[in-house]
Amino acid sequence: MASLNRIISLFPTLQSLASFVSTIDLFSLALTNKSNYAYILSSQSTFNSLRRRCICDGRGLLDRQTFAGLYNCNQLDVVYNSWSNSWSNEPIEVRLYNANCDAAGALPCRKCGINICEECRHYQREPPDSIEPRPHINAAQEVRNVMCLCNACDARVEAKVRGQFLNETCDCNVYKRWICHKCAKEEQKFTRKYYNEFTTLEQAEGLTKYIRDSAIFRDFFCLCTATVPQNTRPRCTWCKRRHLPENQWRLEWEEILAGEDFE
Repeated sequence: MASLNRIISLFPTLQSLASFVSTIDLFSLALTNKSNYAYILSSQSTFNSLRRRCICDGRGLLDRQTFAGLYNCNQLDVVYNSWSNSWSNEPIEVRLYNANCDAAGALPCRKCGINICEECRHYQREPPDSIEPRPHINAAQEVRNVMCLCNACDARVEAKVRGQFLNETCDCNVYKRWICHKCAKEEQKFTRKYYNEFTTLEQAEGLTKYIRDSAIFRDFFCLCTATVPQNTRPRCTWCKRRHLPENQWRLEWEEILAGEDFE
């Protein structure tokens, strides 16, 4: 009988095996010994080809069902909104425990490429009338999920994202984006770090870019700590693409209210 290492060395067999395991399982298999590593991970193109065949591992749905990570609500029936500094009732997802991971119907996460299904991708399941679909505009006119960069850094980021998306400007949608829980958590961590370390409330006295944040103004600095020109267009902290100029955000919000963002 052929050994497992011998079977894995046959690429058609390895392709078939990949279609029955998750990306994490495939990666773990590659780390079991040097031979498996050589067949699976020594070539990035080979690994990318194999992981496109992998199934969803069900972790995203499990996080929802156990209120883990970004779904955590601290054992209470209310949830704290860190952006608006307020508490509200936690929505109840009535079909949560009847949901099943569609392991074979998975698509790659937009950021890391791991295959995830509809039930495991990260997005808020509340209906459209209770949450804003766009990352940067909302009814309270609070500034969320945006960053502003100096001219040099802005040019480098623009070169990096150019050609990766169909639209040059941000079109991220809370309901439609295909992203795993891990990447969503990393996005939130980056956004909070940027707001904590590179924005202030009306302290720069016009020396850097400022944006109206509800009833106040928020000053924005670049990730390199440089000041930012006022005419710089904000970027999305999720996809890193530019937003429309701030004077067009109200029009975006009106389109959301008209229901155009959910078609």
